[in-house]
Amino acid sequence: MLRPSQLFDHGRGRHAWTLVAMALLVYFGWHAVDGRYGLLAWRDYRLQLEASQAELAALEAERLVLERRVAGLKGAIDPDLLDEYARRSLSLVGPLDVIILLDEDDRSELARPGPDGG
Repeated sequence: MLRPSQLFDHGRGRHAWTLVAMALLVYFGWHAVDGRYGLLAWRDYRLQLEASQAELAALEAERLVLERRVAGLKGAIDPDLLDEYARRSLSLVGPLDVIILLDEDDRSELARPGPDGG
């Protein structure tokens, strides 16, 4: 049986140090490729970054469109007209609103001009 002091003596010591060095090399090499921050993880982070940048560009374009629409609303706009448009587009009803449901026939009658042309 070898004592710890004899393990790293002349001939045997070189082999032990070589094994330790190789084990460390394999350990760090494995983590450099497949570890949490290794090459494979770096590739995945890169793909996520590209997808996030594409999503950001799309959202910025949408924001620009919305900013232009809001800029068009600024100025002299009738608040009642804006309220009516918002309620119609969002399908919202106020607590004091009266809702009259029409059949398809009733809708077509309302769309026809009256006898006086109006």
